[in-house]
Amino acid sequence: MAMGARWAMHTDLAHLQRLSQWFSASYPIGSYAYSHGLEAMIAVGAVPDRASFQAWLTDVLERGAGRTDAILLAAAWQGDDVADLAVALAGSKERLAETMAQGAAFARVTADVWGGDGAGLPFPVAVGQAA
Repeated sequence: MAMGARWAMHTDLAHLQRLSQWFSASYPIGSYAYSHGLEAMIAVGAVPDRASFQAWLTDVLERGAGRTDAILLAAAWQGDDVADLAVALAGSKERLAETMAQGAAFARVTADVWGGDGAGLPFPVAVGQAA
């Protein structure tokens, strides 16, 4: 294996490890405190079983905040200034509080470990810029 190929593989693995850490349930950003309304959906009987939960989760990931956050993260990673857009796309006061709190926590922990500054940014923008 050529030296260049070995270096590229090492770099890719290092980046993959960092992303795995950032998106681990143990990365201290407080995501356990937010559920995108799942508890309310369960309480009103809209998510009573595994199949309805799967449908709910698919909606969040494909048509809701999961999809929006992925688009914003990619745009921020490419260098686009999308912080104001991310704030505007938060559909409720609770969603705005969630993305700002998680963004602040992510920026604080990431800066302490790897440096950088994403303070004051919504979560997907802070992650995209750090990446």
